[in-house]
Amino acid sequence: MRARTGVAAGAAAVTGTVVTVLAALALTGGGTPATAGDPAAVRPATPTYVAWNAVEVPSVPGVTYVDANGSPVTGRLTVPAASGGATGTVYLKAVAAAGHTLAEPDELSWEWYLGPARADDLVTTTVTGCDVTFTSRFAEPVEVYVDGAAGRDRATALTLSGAGATATVRAGGATATYDARNGADPDGAWWSSAPLDTFDCVLGTGTRGTTTTVDGCTVRWAPTATDVRLTDVSYRRGDGTRSYTGVRQVEGGTVDGWTATAPAAFDFSALGVSNVTVLWSETSRSGSTDRSYHGSVVACPGPTAPPTTEPTAEPTAEPTVQPTTGTPAPAVALTFAGSTGQRYATTTWVGVSVSGVADGAGTVTLTGVGARQTATVTHGRASFRVPASLAPGRYTATFVLATNGAGNGTRQTSPFAVHKGAAVVGSSISRMPTPRATGTMLVGAAFTGNGKASVPRPAGSVGIRIYRADGRQVWYSGARALTGGTYRTALPALAKGTYRMTVAYSGGTLALGASQERSITVR
Repeated sequence: MRARTGVAAGAAAVTGTVVTVLAALALTGGGTPATAGDPAAVRPATPTYVAWNAVEVPSVPGVTYVDANGSPVTGRLTVPAASGGATGTVYLKAVAAAGHTLAEPDELSWEWYLGPARADDLVTTTVTGCDVTFTSRFAEPVEVYVDGAAGRDRATALTLSGAGATATVRAGGATATYDARNGADPDGAWWSSAPLDTFDCVLGTGTRGTTTTVDGCTVRWAPTATDVRLTDVSYRRGDGTRSYTGVRQVEGGTVDGWTATAPAAFDFSALGVSNVTVLWSETSRSGSTDRSYHGSVVACPGPTAPPTTEPTAEPTAEPTVQPTTGTPAPAVALTFAGSTGQRYATTTWVGVSVSGVADGAGTVTLTGVGARQTATVTHGRASFRVPASLAPGRYTATFVLATNGAGNGTRQTSPFAVHKGAAVVGSSISRMPTPRATGTMLVGAAFTGNGKASVPRPAGSVGIRIYRADGRQVWYSGARALTGGTYRTALPALAKGTYRMTVAYSGGTLALGASQERSITVR
């Protein structure tokens, strides 16, 4: 079985010195009927944390939650305490009650391995311009380390004393991350990282090397400098969060599949809404001077609101209007819609708009991006989820229409690129070194994509370095291979004082590299 959220089922067992790097819970709230036309299909709700080490089992009609033995469970469950240097986990799975079915793609199941609360479960974050405010959710103290604070080249440490306690940090760039652990958890999840969206902090800053024009839902960038490269082409959803899903490059070249070279154009019509606030970062050169800029522009001008939900689910489409008596039937055609790429461990939607075919009167088959999939034409569209496990590379998505009449065999193709997955790395010290005794440390790496639960944890190697306050390196672990996404090592005995520690993950064939910086105090 595969995990719906949590960690991959095959990597979930925790034994001996192996600590499972848990994925963040992606969903909250109550379950709902999944399909208006099928009242027996229900969608489970995700368990929610009610304390740093406790989760509440949802109550959803038509859904039963069971433990590892298949026994029904309800109410509140406590995460077992760490044992032998390993983080405890609670296993839950949602199964359909008699007369019901679970609505979810076949390749995923509703299954969770839940450990101590992660970063974004422990605290809530509010970003106002450059200021990021952290608020503790639970009574136990929470330690937060922020990477990307203004004027700091190392992590900024915060301590939140209890529920409702707050602390504010000023960001210094377009992105930042934070790690959090619960002070009551001695083997806390230092790998428990979460991103922060601080793009508005730098919006409009720098020296621009492009001009933009908007043609409906297409935005074009023309260079006014040399070697112009566009990154982070994204948009604001209605809830204020930033998203890349549904963004499609339609003109221009790329350096690595994610960095576009100007002149370039991106299309946002797959979002199906108007007044989309487009965001981007760019770098350019003027003579021998490197320049950067962060900008925004509005695409798809019109009266409707920007998207309020992440279009990793099927984008909303206008209903197909069937011809009235005496009106010639429209020609059958397929028009590509959706994403043209994703990172490994991330899943996106692709599909085609279908004209000239009534709802339910045809099917579309997708090949070329994972296993063969077939979908029925509904509301003038056929959509498919590209699996998160699709390996990095370049593919061609091929859509073929099947009908009993006109248009049978109509084809449409689109290039699709999969790039290395983004990863985070973190560390947990279960025994702090002293001047006379060595310590013990665990390092873990995890993917960050919305499909991370369905793929194995990253492979590769890590290197750990310890520096004195004056910057002199006092210890290096060497490059050490991860096993199941983790590596455990002894730390050397250290003189009293505060040290800076860096953990560098090399990346691998499926993952980009990542690093973490933290401080340790030896007493």
